[in-house]
Amino acid sequence: MIGVERVALWMRSRRARKRRYNPYIVGAPVFDRQLFFGREAAIRLTLERLASTSVQLSAERRIGKTSFLHHLELGLREPSSDDCAASPSSWWPGPRAGGDLERIELQPLAPEDAEALVTQPVVGMYSYEASAVERILEQSGLRPFEIQRCCLYAIHRMLDADRTTVRLADVEATP
Repeated sequence: MIGVERVALWMRSRRARKRRYNPYIVGAPVFDRQLFFGREAAIRLTLERLASTSVQLSAERRIGKTSFLHHLELGLREPSSDDCAASPSSWWPGPRAGGDLERIELQPLAPEDAEALVTQPVVGMYSYEASAVERILEQSGLRPFEIQRCCLYAIHRMLDADRTTVRLADVEATP
């Protein structure tokens, strides 16, 4: 079975290189759940707060607010198995006029979530040298947009060199 899995990974990597596949997104919201990292706790907190108060979402520019709101909406539409009701309208009272307003601020990603954003989208297709990952995290300040931007350019450079591993030089050549 191990041989079959290795062949499958090799074929996946080969197809990705041939198509010049690059999963990173710059400038558009992230709608794919497989590419959305590090905001699960903030979504849970926001959903909890929405049950009793209004919420104001704040964050710096390009930190992922639109992506967060999309995934928050998915959370409202698809309550977890812990919720006793099947539809949000039965457990979420909707926006409130007046009353308390709780501010939730999105911060840069935690280091482990930032690393997952770098490495997980390309598993089985490409890889990163450890030094390249470290440089991306350092260069990006753990901000999702900057991570995506660095990875997008690094993958393009790697593909132009007909390789499957992103090197430190690929990251350092990022504009």
